[in-house]
Amino acid sequence: MAEEAIKPKRKTKTSAAAVAKYQKRVYATLFARLPKELVYAFRERCEQNGDSQAQILRRAVEAYLSETEEAESAAEAEAETDPQ
Repeated sequence: MAEEAIKPKRKTKTSAAAVAKYQKRVYATLFARLPKELVYAFRERCEQNGDSQAQILRRAVEAYLSETEEAESAAEAEAETDPQ
């Protein structure tokens, strides 16, 4: 019977430093000062619904960008077809 080489156990957890390095490279932080009442209500609603605050904010920013892009596209299209 041939002896099999024993492989060292593979590391299965990512170090905090590696995670921080990845997040710094891929993500940016957005800060906003909002009235306390608004923040508390937002946090409470997120907790009640089991939603991530970051995910809700991400969706809001994406929706805003989509809205403004559509408005800009519509304005450009109207300007192209509007003889002045």
